[in-house]
Amino acid sequence: MRITIDDILLDIQPTGVNWGDPPPLGHDGNGVPITGPYRSCSLSFDRLTTLHFQQLFAASRDGDSHTVRLPHPENGLMTEYACYVNQFSPRLNVRDLCEAAAAGVDIVLNRIEVT
Repeated sequence: MRITIDDILLDIQPTGVNWGDPPPLGHDGNGVPITGPYRSCSLSFDRLTTLHFQQLFAASRDGDSHTVRLPHPENGLMTEYACYVNQFSPRLNVRDLCEAAAAGVDIVLNRIEVT
């Protein structure tokens, strides 16, 4: 599984890929749930070097439209999707308060249309 963002093959690959369920919109006349067309996906990256953090930060600016290559949530095949970065959240390692470093990053991608 090699994930790309905007055709850039990342040096580090995520340690976790978690797809959110499509949002419920209601029920049809027969009581069958109706869901929205878009899903979200969370990517977790651990043990980042400064170079990895800079690459991820540059490749996934909040609010920008991106093309990502991710495993399909149902069959696992690598598929290209258009999406937006909703959240870029660094996790800090603050064991030594004099030298805080990024221990990892969580990135939330939104408005992914899965077919």
